[in-house]
Amino acid sequence: MTAMMELVVFGAIVLAGGGALLGLTRMKGAQPPRCAIRDAADGNVVRIVGEVERDHEILTAPLSGVEALTYDVRVHEEWNGYRTILHHESKCVPFLLHDGTGELRIDPCSAKIELEEHRTYHRGFLEPLDERQNEFLQSRHLRDTTLFGFDLPLYLSERTLQEGETIAVIGMARWECDPSGQLQGEPGYRDTAKRLRIIAPLDTSVLLSARSTRVGD
Repeated sequence: MTAMMELVVFGAIVLAGGGALLGLTRMKGAQPPRCAIRDAADGNVVRIVGEVERDHEILTAPLSGVEALTYDVRVHEEWNGYRTILHHESKCVPFLLHDGTGELRIDPCSAKIELEEHRTYHRGFLEPLDERQNEFLQSRHLRDTTLFGFDLPLYLSERTLQEGETIAVIGMARWECDPSGQLQGEPGYRDTAKRLRIIAPLDTSVLLSARSTRVGD
């Protein structure tokens, strides 16, 4: 009787050092075609699209207060039509991606991340910020008044990735034995569980993108 084998798909993205944003896709001339997790061929550059959810941790975006898996915040000073970055911070936590055929565990800390969700806040004459945004400025010890005591015109932006959003993961597929997987099959058969890793090819970075041009087919 033929043994029944279960393929365990649970991977961590292994992130190599920085590099060009889209060096690989520029060389190829176009982004890789969409690929399901279970169909990812070892050694191929793949684009896996799926919905994200928390693994264990969740963040609170500092300007809006929404729950997020990653956020990017920038504070600009506006003066005479020019903007100068006063402060930039970003934070992320590992999360899961599902595409209906399997699951990836993603640690995004060293990946290139493209976020779509964008909130902006402006403080100018007769345009105050709310309490949360003022507390953010104070906690970062950012100068927010001129030498004469007037409010500096500030522009704050916040990008987030939230649970339920769809993203694309672009990188090179590597299948490996899953040390946490259980052996499957009838007595006498030892079928090794596998997991999928997405690694950074060549001198580029693994790309995580919420942009519609990357998520769409």
